[in-house]
Amino acid sequence: MKNINSTTGLFLLLLCLLCATGCNKTEQLPFASGKTKELRWTLSEDGTLTINGKGKMPDYIATDYSLPTPWEEYQDIITSVVINKGVTSIGDIAFAGCTNLTSVTIPNSVTSIEGGAFSGCTGLTEIINESADPQEERGAFYGIDISACTLRVPAGSIDDYRAAPAW
Repeated sequence: MKNINSTTGLFLLLLCLLCATGCNKTEQLPFASGKTKELRWTLSEDGTLTINGKGKMPDYIATDYSLPTPWEEYQDIITSVVINKGVTSIGDIAFAGCTNLTSVTIPNSVTSIEGGAFSGCTGLTEIINESADPQEERGAFYGIDISACTLRVPAGSIDDYRAAPAW
């Protein structure tokens, strides 16, 4: 009888420990979210801005009649940008001025990166580009210290990126 009580007590203790460390976890809700044409965006509390959907990202041109980015009020807390497969372009000045941005992930569905998309992102240290072919890029990384930034590309594409302007 003593062995059964000891085993039962040990089982209950392990069950309590498991529940205390993982049973009460809830899915992290976005800190902020919204839509921009056919794309959706979410910003998590850890500073990750994720772009989802299919199609082209709008251009946010810096003029008197500029269209502000929907995440503009959060640009100081954005530390990472993850663009998911299905997005086909990154718009003009889409992430410009996000000085705390340190990493960007670009899927192989993106075929162009528009002017100044990441200009002024002085904290950028890593770009993960999943495309085998370097995208057309129009001064997207203006003002970034490329010597302090690591570019990660598919293994067979390194020479293509070295030969491409701006990459």
